[in-house]
Amino acid sequence: MNRVEKIVDDVDEKVKSLNGVFNIVDTVTDKLSALTEVISDSIILFIKGIFKRKKKKIEKEEKRKEEQEDGEEEE
Repeated sequence: MNRVEKIVDDVDEKVKSLNGVFNIVDTVTDKLSALTEVISDSIILFIKGIFKRKKKKIEKEEKRKEEQEDGEEEE
């Protein structure tokens, strides 16, 4: 019976040490996940900003053309 208790205690110690490793891995993966989310959100906002500027530029050019056409019609 003494031998079985030693084996159980040994297994228990090893499981506890593995729990520490798994906690570290879990923490690291959580941090990496958060970092990845921030990076992807930043990239998405950057791309949206580019398209928004391009759209504004196109709308501005169209408005300018309309104003020029209206000005020519009045003359």
